[in-house]
Amino acid sequence: MSRVITILTGGRPVLLADTVASLAAKAPGFVESARVVALVNGKDDRAAKILADLGWVDTILRHNGPMLPIGAAISRLMGAAQIGDGDTLFHLEDDWRCVNSGWLQKAEWILRRHPKVGQVRLRKWLPTSTPGAVSRYHMVTRKVLDWKKHRSTSPPPFRYMVARAHFTFNPTLTRGRAVKRIYPCTSEMDAASHFHGTKLLAAQLLPGAFSHTGGDGRSMRAKTGSR
Repeated sequence: MSRVITILTGGRPVLLADTVASLAAKAPGFVESARVVALVNGKDDRAAKILADLGWVDTILRHNGPMLPIGAAISRLMGAAQIGDGDTLFHLEDDWRCVNSGWLQKAEWILRRHPKVGQVRLRKWLPTSTPGAVSRYHMVTRKVLDWKKHRSTSPPPFRYMVARAHFTFNPTLTRGRAVKRIYPCTSEMDAASHFHGTKLLAAQLLPGAFSHTGGDGRSMRAKTGSR
């Protein structure tokens, strides 16, 4: 099983620098052990230089025209990554900060322990009444998500939840065999529909490891008009 990291960036070099620095600091050895493919969406020489200077990004793709919609951009990235069935994919956009360590080993344990889990969500979990909390509803079915709480049997123990939840572009660890069923896609909703068709489950690591930094009008999805 090989590790693959995909990074999507464009127009936000300051956020990108923070994102990749936090990833390298909080997940020591991960970026060196993985095959890393990045896409600079839109003309952004500063972002391309940041990626090149890291020394651990294997492939840097450039799209110098108007920004691609999020679905088209991620689909191009996934096509270039050539992810195999036995691989694991960690996808990251340039507006997330890694705030906890140990999440990679825990997420990989969840995928080994639960063959029916296709994606492990790594976004920091917040109560539903808190600003920035994830949706309580399934993106495709609109049903309330019925999370089942679990505790690992692998020391040190940790907490996580599993549900028939929707796919997300947020920071996640995804099975390679699921990636082939999800992409290409036209949007996050389209990707979620493809994932829903696989009947795979999703897990949520607790308390999660990534905080969102792309608010205050800096959303790439808002810029590209895509959801």
